[in-house]
Parts: sequence; structure tokens; C-alpha cells
Amino acid sequence: MPPPPPPSISLTVVAKGVRFVPNALSAPVGAMVNVTLDNQDSGVPHDITFFDPAGTRVAGTEIATGPNASSTAFTPEGTGSYSFVCSVHPFQMTGTLTIQ
Repeated sequence: MPPPPPPSISLTVVAKGVRFVPNALSAPVGAMVNVTLDNQDSGVPHDITFFDPAGTRVAGTEIATGPNASSTAFTPEGTGSYSFVCSVHPFQMTGTLTIQ
């Protein structure tokens, strides 16, 4: 029998140069995912919004101008790829959270 998942996992995504670093995250199934967006782009607004594999919004931060840090938390419903995006820069700033 596999060990139980951790009750929560904390991840940090940096917004710098109108990019997410890293743009690939992973977390175990069943864990609450706490994500901090560290916006290091001085004078530039960013947020981070997560979508489940079906494309439904599941969590996100408010848009805030950097430098700023804000957090959001959610418990993914199952395994799969959860996309994330900055709603201000949806073509430049994208990534994937893999739940396994």
C-alpha cells in the first residue's frame, strides 16, 4: 500500500521577465497545493490562475503589481495536468502543474 499523501505541499513560482519560473510543477494526488506567486517584475502586474484538466478555473491570486507576493491554495480532484496562466499575459506566461 502506498504511503498517504502529505496533507499539503508548498510551491513557489517566480514572475520575472514576463515569464513563470519554473513553468512546470508537480504535486502528489490528494495533497492541498499552496502556491505563492513571487512577482519580481517591478511595475508589472501579474497573477496566477489554475485550471483543472477539463479547463475549469480552480484557484488563483488577484492581479498585483510587482514587486509583490501572493498565494492561493486548492486540493486537486485527481491526477492529470492542471494548467496555469497569468491572465494579464496569457500567451507569454503559462505552465503546467502535474498531479500524480
